[in-house]
Amino acid sequence: MLGNLFRRQFDLAHAHIRLACADDLPRLSRMLVDAERRYYNIESSDLPRLLEAMPTVLLEANGTLWGAVIPGWREQRVTWVRGVGVIRGIHVADATRRMLLHLHYELGLRGLREVFYASENTADSWLTPVLTELGYVYDTDVVVYEKHSLSLPALGNQDILVRPVNFSDMPALMDLDARCFEPQWRMHEAAMVRSMGEPGLFLVAQAGERLLGYTYVSKHFNGRLVHLVRIAVDPHQQCRGIGTRLMAEMVHYAQHLHADLLTLNTQAYNERAQRLYRWFGFVPNGEQQQILRGVL
Repeated sequence: MLGNLFRRQFDLAHAHIRLACADDLPRLSRMLVDAERRYYNIESSDLPRLLEAMPTVLLEANGTLWGAVIPGWREQRVTWVRGVGVIRGIHVADATRRMLLHLHYELGLRGLREVFYASENTADSWLTPVLTELGYVYDTDVVVYEKHSLSLPALGNQDILVRPVNFSDMPALMDLDARCFEPQWRMHEAAMVRSMGEPGLFLVAQAGERLLGYTYVSKHFNGRLVHLVRIAVDPHQQCRGIGTRLMAEMVHYAQHLHADLLTLNTQAYNERAQRLYRWFGFVPNGEQQQILRGVL
């Protein structure tokens, strides 16, 4: 009770909005750690490049950062809200609304038209109402599937070459990814490169010189959990058993690790992919993440 009574309050009228620059990185990083309200869905290694490439919005007063809103990477005319932080002592909703409005303005100037946001349910109960007030609407759910057995319904196409990825595959991988996913679900080049160097399984399916598909699988808890991060098959190569082959390679990898659990996430509307996952023995575990979409 006394803590609330003597809690310092800041007047937003004394703050101004500006865009971040590279020199703001140390203060921004500290503010996000200390923020009373915080949403952060960014790889730390991406933040310096994001500050240069995208319009991060800062709320500042007398040289002190009071808040920040950070967009993700741009894919065509689409991006995501990836980071929001507000310090203790200011009105959270008003500060967040003010920063988001300026972010929308800056994104619009750069030709972007849509902004997506992945809700964290109770963890971001302070942020979702502000986004809704600004016109964000429900877009879809990301649902979680899991599989406890290491059984296989089929091996898939054994006539194609499946091999580990290498960095020379990057141009073809980025082209394939763009053909397989809507802009909001594409993997940025920085994330693709990072995935190649992380522990796990990253395979490409190839016929001649052409990449037909790829999959990236991560491992956790000393291999007890195996997670399908990404699977993609060229839309013009469907129904050839390529997706089945890549899924089988994931299960083989889990078998090698003696994993206890396999998991994956997918959009609720992706019925074709879900049929494949269910055939492989994956079932929804009841977890889901709501996706909101804002039109600029």
